[in-house]
Amino acid sequence: MSDEANFKKGLSLRFKLITFFVLVAVLPLLAGGIWSIINVKSELIKNTHHSNMLITDQIANQVDQLIKNRIDLAASLAKTTNVSKMDPEELKSLITPIKDYYPDIDVIGIIDKSGRQIVRSDDNKLLDLHDRSYFTEVMAGKEYSVSDVVISRSNGKPIVVIGTPIKKNGGIEGVFQISLILAGLDNILAASKTGQTDYSFITDSKGKVVAHPDHQIAAKRTDFSALAPVETAIKGQNKGSLEYLIDGTSWQSYYCVTPFLKWVVVTQQTTAEATAEANILAQNTLLVLALGALAAVLVGVLFSTMTIRPLNALKKELLSLAEGDLTQNVQVKSRDEIGELAHTFNKTVVQLRELIVGIKASSNQLSSHSQELASSSEEVSATIEEVAGTANEVAAISTQGAENAEESARESEQVLQVAVEGNQAVRQTIEKMGSISSASENVSSAIEKLSKQSNKIGEIINTITNIADQTNLLALNAAIEAARAGEHGRGFSVVAEEVRNLAEQSATAANEITDLIKEIQFGVEEAIRAMRYGNEEVSEGAQIANNAGASLEQIIKAIEKNIAVIKDVADGAKQINEGTQQLTAANEQITSTIQQVSGAAQELANIAFELRNRTERFKVNSSENDQNA
Repeated sequence: MSDEANFKKGLSLRFKLITFFVLVAVLPLLAGGIWSIINVKSELIKNTHHSNMLITDQIANQVDQLIKNRIDLAASLAKTTNVSKMDPEELKSLITPIKDYYPDIDVIGIIDKSGRQIVRSDDNKLLDLHDRSYFTEVMAGKEYSVSDVVISRSNGKPIVVIGTPIKKNGGIEGVFQISLILAGLDNILAASKTGQTDYSFITDSKGKVVAHPDHQIAAKRTDFSALAPVETAIKGQNKGSLEYLIDGTSWQSYYCVTPFLKWVVVTQQTTAEATAEANILAQNTLLVLALGALAAVLVGVLFSTMTIRPLNALKKELLSLAEGDLTQNVQVKSRDEIGELAHTFNKTVVQLRELIVGIKASSNQLSSHSQELASSSEEVSATIEEVAGTANEVAAISTQGAENAEESARESEQVLQVAVEGNQAVRQTIEKMGSISSASENVSSAIEKLSKQSNKIGEIINTITNIADQTNLLALNAAIEAARAGEHGRGFSVVAEEVRNLAEQSATAANEITDLIKEIQFGVEEAIRAMRYGNEEVSEGAQIANNAGASLEQIIKAIEKNIAVIKDVADGAKQINEGTQQLTAANEQITSTIQQVSGAAQELANIAFELRNRTERFKVNSSENDQNA
C-alpha cells in the first residue's frame, strides 16, 4: 500500500483553529461565570443565614416577652388586696373582666393552699390541681412557674399555665393561675415570613412543636426532636446555622434557644429559593457563553481562512516535490511564520536541486572509477599468477638442491669413515690414496654443482623480489583509486592494503631466502677450498707417508665441517621450499582478494547505475520539463 493510502486524515486545521478560538473565548468566561456563581451563591447563603438569625432572635425575644408580660400580669393581680382575701365572689368579679380583656388568656383561676380551685373565669367545674407543677413549685417558694405546653380541653389549642404566689402576711395563701393560649405565637411567626418557602416554628425544650405555620402540626404536638436544627439545640448548642435535607430538599436554617423559656426557635428557607439569584446569574452566564462562542466561531473562520490559504499553496508545491519536480517555488507574500516556512521550503528545494545534480555527477564518476578499479584488479591477478609460476619453479629447484645436499652428506660421511680407517691404518691409506683422491674429486664436483644451483636459486629469489615490489606498487595504485572513489571505495582501500601487506611479506620471505643462499654459497666455497686442500694433502701424502696421520686428522675435521655445511645447505633448501609454499599460499589469498575486489568493483558499478537511475526521476531545470513533455 502507498503512504497516501496508509495516511488517515484527522481533524482539519480549520476545525482546530475554530475550536481553539472557542475554547479561548469560552473557558475564561466559563471559569469567571462559575467563580461568580459560586461566590454569589455563597454570599446569598450567608445573607440567608444572617436574615434567618435576625428573624429567629426577634421571635425568641417576642416569645419570651409575651410570657414575661403574662407572668407580670399574674404577679401584679396576685398582690392585690381583693385577691389575698381569697373571697370567691370578689375574685370572680375581678378575674372575669381581665380574661375578657386579654383574648390570649384561656382561663384565670384561683387555687387555695390545698390545691383546689376556688374560682374560675369560665364557670366550669373547679378542679383539684394539687399535683400540677406550677402549683407545687409556687407553693415551694418560687416567684412564678410556667408549665409545659398542653392542649386546652376547652378549645383544643396549645396552652401554658402560669402560676404566681398569692401572699398574705408573709405567707402563701394560694396560687394565681393564668392559662395562656399560644395562638399569639402564630401571629409572631406569620409576621416574620418574607419569602415563598421560608417559615419559622417553635418547639419546647423537649422538641415538641409549640407553634408552626401548619396548625395541625402544632395541634398534634408533633415531635421535632430528630430534626437536625432542633436536635442540635436540644443537645446544648444554643444557636447556629445549619444546612440539612428533608425528603431530598435542601434547607438553610438558623436556630436559637430562648433565654427565658429554653424553647427552640427555628427559621429556615429552601436552598433553591435562597440561591435563586445565583440561578439567574447562571442563566445570564450561559447566554454570554453562547454569544462568546458564536463570536469566537466567526473569528476562527476568518482567521483559519487567512491561515489555510497559504498553507494550501505550500501543500500544492509539496505534492509537486513528492513527484520529483524541483523546479517550482512557493509564492507567499505574508511575512509571518508561514511566510518563513515558504521561504525555507524554497531554500530547501534549491539545496535539494543542487544535491541531486551533485549525486548525478558523483554517480557517473563512481561508475568510471569502478571500471578502472576492475581493470586494475585484472592486471594484479595476472601478475599474481606469474608470481605463482615463479614460486613453483623455486620450489622445484629447492627440492632438487635439498636432495643433492643429502647425497653430498652421505658421501661425506663415507669419506669420513675412510679417513678414520686411514687414521687407523696409515699404510692402507697410502695404498688407497688414489681412491680417496677420486672420491674427493667427486665431492668437489658435487659441491661445485651445488654452488651453481645456489646461484640459480639466488636469481630466482631476485625475480620473486621484483614481482613482490611490482605487486606492492599495484596495491598502492589500487588504494589511491579507492581513495578517489570516496565512501564507496573504502572497501577497495582495505583490499588494496591487504594486497600490499602480502606483497611485503613475499619480499621479506625472499630476502630471508637470499640470506640463506648466501650462507649456502659461503659453505660451498669453504667446502671447495677444503676439498682442494684435501687433494693437495692426498698428493703430498703419497710422497710423505710419515705425515699421513696428521693429514688424515685434518681431512677428518674438514669432512666434519663439510658435513655440517652440507646439512645447513639441506636445511636452507627446506626453508626455501617452505618459503615458496608460504608464497604460494599468499598468492592464492591475494588471488581470492583480487576476485573480491573485482566483485566489489562490479557491485560499485551496479550501485552507481542504480543511483543514476533513481536521480533521473527528479526534475532540476525547466529544460527537463520540456524534454519530458
